[in-house]
Amino acid sequence: MHYLLRVDAAAYVVDCNPNSEARGAPFVHERAIALVRGMLAARPNATIVLASGTKEGAVWLEGEHSQLANGTAALRAAFEQLQKEAPRARLSFVQADAIYAQGQDHGGSLGRDAGPLPQFEMTVMGTHPTALGMEHFTAFWAPRLTSLVSGA
Repeated sequence: MHYLLRVDAAAYVVDCNPNSEARGAPFVHERAIALVRGMLAARPNATIVLASGTKEGAVWLEGEHSQLANGTAALRAAFEQLQKEAPRARLSFVQADAIYAQGQDHGGSLGRDAGPLPQFEMTVMGTHPTALGMEHFTAFWAPRLTSLVSGA
């Protein structure tokens, strides 16, 4: 965290779930709270975004009781607790599942009438984004971060 905060960034996006939710929901909750508290102590005016992970691999088939769902719920609970502790902080929660939304129309972004594509077209083995997956990340995050940083 200390190295991260040496960068005077317009926003800090905490996207820890994909690598931490396997250790359990309490781990995600406790670590997110500790991280954001430390960030706010070092940079009280920083814009901090807690981002849920994107669905990956078999999670698309597991439903509401998956590690991802539990990790996301723990991160949201941490966000709600932190909002109560620091109501004036520039803290946001973003549900990132929509990055790979099933049936999303890709026609405009690809410059042709591509129509809806399945999730696996946007990833390698259901996890790592392809070039199309990275295009989705950009299309998802650019307007959100612009809005958060500008205060709109």
